[in-house]
Parts: sequence; structure tokens; C-alpha cells
Amino acid sequence: MKKLVSTSQRIALAAVAALVAALGAAAVARGTWATPRPDDPATSADGVRAQLFVDADGRKKVRCSAVLDYPADRVWAVVTDYARFPQIFGSVSSLADVRVDGAETLPDGRYHLTGSVASRLGTWPVDVKIRHEPSAERYVASWDESRGDEVNRGSWTITPLGPDRCRAVYALEVRVPHYPAFVVNDVLLAQLGSVVTAVRDDLARAPR
Repeated sequence: MKKLVSTSQRIALAAVAALVAALGAAAVARGTWATPRPDDPATSADGVRAQLFVDADGRKKVRCSAVLDYPADRVWAVVTDYARFPQIFGSVSSLADVRVDGAETLPDGRYHLTGSVASRLGTWPVDVKIRHEPSAERYVASWDESRGDEVNRGSWTITPLGPDRCRAVYALEVRVPHYPAFVVNDVLLAQLGSVVTAVRDDLARAPR
């Protein structure tokens, strides 16, 4: 009987080990394999699509895209309303604790945003200088605060699709020392879409 139990335990442990290995392999693949083709939804009913995207410079970033049934300038106003970030993003899982200490305009026209955000990898200080480039074709807010092994490079791109529709794309490249790139990418893929959803929800709460 003891031998039978021991054999059963070995089988169970082997099955668990195989499952863990399969899940680990899936996480590595998900956080490593990138495509150069944007995966954009056609309508707002398609929700938010997140992908690991590789740009023309060979940089891998997590790209989240959604169609929002609001004018592009209204969406732009929300994603650049830095003083309200804790209210807009404070309840999403990827930014569970958002604090904005200050937002000032620099002489070169960029916006200097300081504060902190929380994620599954820890709580990190925010100190970014954001460049605004609005035009009739698209609105872009971008930043690059990469230093050594730390990378924080991202953008919001709001593209009009008509008078009351637009595409919102949030792209973020993050590298954190002591964490493999695929782990960071996997966390962002799981959580970053909620940031775009929070923008949509904020717009839904506001009067048209």
C-alpha cells in the first residue's frame, strides 16, 4: 500500500512539475514574442487589445489599442489631465496607488510630472518629462526617461476616426533592473489595458 501511495505521489508531483513548466514556457513566449503589425480593434465593441509590439527601431513595447466613441480632443484632454490622474487611474489594477506630487510646464514646452505608481513588481517613483504634439492628424504625448539599465519610454497617440470617434493607443516600454524583460512584458500585457479602460470609463462618467 505504501508503495502504491508513493507511486501516486510521484505521478502527482510529475504532473504538477509539467504544468508549472508549461505555464512558465507560455509566460516566456508571451513576454518575448513580438509582432511588427498593430493589432487595432475596428470598433469600440471590440474592447481593448494588448500586444507585444516591435517598432521600426527593433524596440519591444506593450501596445494597447481601443476605439473610443468620443471626439479625439476630449480623449486627449483626459490623458493629459495630470492633476486628475489619481481619480482617473486610481482604481485600475496596474496602478493601484497613484500619487501626483506635481505637474509643471518647462521652458521647452514639456510637462514635468512627478509622483509614484504601484504595480505587481513594486512601487516606483515617477519623474517624467512629457512632450505634447497635437495636430489635426493625431495627438501625441510621449516621454523617454531611460537611464542605464532602467527604461521608461512610452506614449499616448489619439487619432481621430471621425467627429465622434477616435483610436487611443497607449504604448509603454519598461525595463527594470534584476527582472527579466519577459517578466516585465508579461505583467504589462496583463494589466496595461486597464489604463485605457480607465480613460474610457472616465469619459463615460463625464457629461457630453
